[in-house]
Amino acid sequence: MSGVPTRACRRFIRRLADDQKIPVLAFTDGDPYGYCNIYRTLKVGSGQAAHINRFFCVPQVKFLGVTPQDIIDYRLEDATHPLEDVDIKHAKDALKNDPFIKHHKDWQKTLEQLLKMGVRIEQQAFAKHGLNFVLETYLPEKLKKAKSLP
Repeated sequence: MSGVPTRACRRFIRRLADDQKIPVLAFTDGDPYGYCNIYRTLKVGSGQAAHINRFFCVPQVKFLGVTPQDIIDYRLEDATHPLEDVDIKHAKDALKNDPFIKHHKDWQKTLEQLLKMGVRIEQQAFAKHGLNFVLETYLPEKLKKAKSLP
């Protein structure tokens, strides 16, 4: 999606999901921007377009992106970056003000764990385990887990 998905991108994905029954999975970096901007906007729409979000959101999307727990589970501590001030502000603001985050306890726990760890991580961090690790190991394991973030 190259960052926050555009309305056209979200509408297209929504049509595929609704009309073709194609599952939609989101794989983002493990940072507040990936969670609260990219994924959240795809899932529930944007605050600036609340009056038309029902056409541009994809409520059936499932999150498969990198979580703070993945840093621990996949031994990626050496591939993280410190949270920047803007990341900390974004996470705290989402915890305090974002209706989606406030409604979903799992997202609150994820952001709180990220803040406690003080790091963010990019998808590319998995390359330390090999170039095909994401396709051959990480994503299949995430898909097998019944529970994903809402």
